[in-house]
Amino acid sequence: MSTEQKINNAVLCCTKILDYRLPSDWSEDYRGFLSWAIKVFKECIPVMTLRIKRKTAQVESLQKRIDRLHDDISDTRDSIKTLKTGIESVNQERSYGRKITNLAKKNDFLRVFYDFSTCEVHSGRFDVDGKDSCGKYDPYADDHFSDSFEEAHTACVEYINLFNAETN
Repeated sequence: MSTEQKINNAVLCCTKILDYRLPSDWSEDYRGFLSWAIKVFKECIPVMTLRIKRKTAQVESLQKRIDRLHDDISDTRDSIKTLKTGIESVNQERSYGRKITNLAKKNDFLRVFYDFSTCEVHSGRFDVDGKDSCGKYDPYADDHFSDSFEEAHTACVEYINLFNAETN
């Protein structure tokens, strides 16, 4: 690139930044033009440096916002995973609830009582003292309450297994 092209590019750059107008007589007084150009170019450098600082600050601010948005996206994805796990857990609990109901229907000695957050399982084969007619003790005599349907299902199956072992 020639010196003249470099000067013209610098003039264009400055006229965009500082809205300078070329002197009207620049073609007649080349030395005056060069003096004007050096003065304007030197004035443009701090203005452009300040512009760079401002744009850099804007980029940093936007980058922080982008980072926060990425964090929010990540948190939202984690929430979706948690919700899906919750759905699976609820479906599993409901499945155990249906299994308990079916077991209670098939085995009339099972007594199942539902509360809001617990399930209570008893076997009608055991008396108030926790013994059955053969003198065996109720394995759940001190703990008929279950915190989940899965635990209650385990108790039902154990009662059924005890009953089947005695009848066979």
